[in-house]
Parts: sequence; C-alpha cells; structure tokens
Amino acid sequence: YAGQRDIGSREPVDIEALSREISGLLGAGISKKAEIRFDCEPGSVVLGNRATILQVLMNLLTNASDALGGEAGSIQVVTRRVRTPLDARWQRALGADLKEGEWLLIEVRDSGSGMTPSTQARIFEPFFSTKQHGHGLGLAACLGIVRAHGGAILVESELGKGSSFSILLPAGPRTNSAAAQSKVPLATTPRTVLVVDDEAVVRSFLRRVLVRYGYRVEEACDGPECLRKLDGLSPDVIILDVTLPSMDGMEVLKQIRGLGLRVPVVLSSGHMDQDLEQRLDHSLFQSFLHKPYRIEKLVQVLEQVVLAEPPPAV
Repeated sequence: YAGQRDIGSREPVDIEALSREISGLLGAGISKKAEIRFDCEPGSVVLGNRATILQVLMNLLTNASDALGGEAGSIQVVTRRVRTPLDARWQRALGADLKEGEWLLIEVRDSGSGMTPSTQARIFEPFFSTKQHGHGLGLAACLGIVRAHGGAILVESELGKGSSFSILLPAGPRTNSAAAQSKVPLATTPRTVLVVDDEAVVRSFLRRVLVRYGYRVEEACDGPECLRKLDGLSPDVIILDVTLPSMDGMEVLKQIRGLGLRVPVVLSSGHMDQDLEQRLDHSLFQSFLHKPYRIEKLVQVLEQVVLAEPPPAV
C-alpha cells in the first residue's frame, strides 16, 4: 500500500474545487459538529491523477472528522503554491525525494484529540489503526499515492491540540476554480433552488456552489420543513434527497404533486438499490443524480429541467 504504484494518466486537478466537492459528498462521513473552512490560493492545481488524489483527500477529511470524537471542532483545508527548498520540518516527511521546482502545498488541519509520538510513528503502517472499526489501510494508501506522484507528506500533531497533515504535490498550470466553472454557464436568469437534505454539510456545500453559479438557495432539513417552505415559496427547482428521516424523498415528492405543484424536482441518492428503484415513479420527477456527482453535472441538470416542459399536475 505504501510502496510505489502506477497512478495512470496525469491531468491538471483543481484542489479547491475537489475539496469542496468532497466535503459535500461525504455526507454522514463528516461530523455534523465539524466546521469545515477552506483557505485555497487561486491556482491551487496539481498535475496528477484525479481519482487517486480524491482518495487521499477523502481519507484525510474523514480522519480529521473522526479526530474530533463527536465534539464540536474545526477542520481547515489550506492550499498554496510553494517552491523548494523548504524549511527543516520537511526533513521528517515521508515520500519521494523532493526536487527543486514548483509544488502545491495542501494542509488538512483539525482541532481534535491529537496523537502521541508513538502513534505518529506508526500511522502509515498497513493495518495499524486507533479506530475501533478501522482497517488501518487508509493512510498507508495515501502515502503510496503521494509517493507515486513524486510528492511527500508531513504529519505534525500534539496530544489534545489537534493534527496537521501537509502534502506536497507537483504543481499544475495556473488555472483556478472560476476558470473551471466557466465551462458551465451561469444561470441565465435568477433562479431559486430549494435544497432538501438532512445533512447540514451537504446543504451548506450546495448553497456555496450554487450561489457562485447565480442561483438563489433555500434549504430544508427534512420532508415536513420542505412542505412548510413550499407554503410560501415558489422555487424554480427542488433538489430532493431520497433518504430523509421520518418521511423519505418519494413520499415528500408525492405530497408535493398532491398539492398540485408542478415545480421540477431532481432526486438524489448515494444508496440506490433494487427496492428504491422499484419505488421510483419516474412520472413525478425530472431527473436523478447518483451521489457522488460532479458539480458541473448538477448545474447542467438544473438548467435542463428548468427549461423543459413543466411536469403534469396530479
């Protein structure tokens, strides 16, 4: 796991966009009490394999959340472009030998429980884990991926004061999230989106992203709140999670149509199974997005369903 590996094709990967996308899509994997903050320098792009870098960031964000132990705390993702040589701390880093050049520094910091020196010395060992249900392969795989990119990883932690995982990866061309987003047009006219999801981090993430694209965003945490909102709100489109507490998305959708509302609905779920597939009434909604999905895909779907013919009244 921690050895060299073939990462396949390399491409420019926008770390700011990828980090925000992951934080929204992890859902229950991130503590509801965690405050996630991003401080990403424009041009935070690495040259690498998107799928494996996504794996690294998902592991680090999940571990940072676990380190909070269910208590309120913060997780911060910081990125900036740097050039070698670096300070003496990096002599303790693991990975490839760092050559002179331009790198992207990615730091994931948490305010959690921290680690003892003995734990820090073993965290990259395959099958070593401090979690009750951990398999101990996540950080070993992260090290292997970073090393295969020609990068390095540095861990700093103090018991009771949190941890910081710093990664250096080869920098890519100076593009940024705004440039990447320009491939998808902004909403041609102001539109209101009602986001219905029981995960606060998902709602917060979608709000940040959709506002960038020119949408107005309203939120509801479950079915009853959604129906109350619709009593005085006329959204242009609804993003409705299927797996909601007390009243699942299909039941909410049936009540929306029962009220005679013809607003377009985009269903979303990361847990599609045969039972759910059988319960879906495709005449009641306009599109379905499987989590995880790309933000560009979400925006394209929203524009398509808003501009399409409205659904029939029930």
